[in-house]
Amino acid sequence: MTLYRSGDVFIAAISSHLRAGGGYDYKLNQKEQGIAGLPLPSVIKLGKILTIDQRLIRKRIGYLPNEVTKKIIKEICKILS
Repeated sequence: MTLYRSGDVFIAAISSHLRAGGGYDYKLNQKEQGIAGLPLPSVIKLGKILTIDQRLIRKRIGYLPNEVTKKIIKEICKILS
């Protein structure tokens, strides 16, 4: 997700290390994993989100569809409330 006024983007850590009860992890289902271009089952680490200037990004490895991004944003809002 890009913050258009500042040129910053949100990034999140993604890991294939799946833990039982991973706390603030969002586990991608097989469809989401395939769309994202990830070769292994993966989780998005909702506790590891930060912003960076989009000019620091050299290439896109994959992406998440808008519906998944919306789910993740809802989960982040739950964590912060």
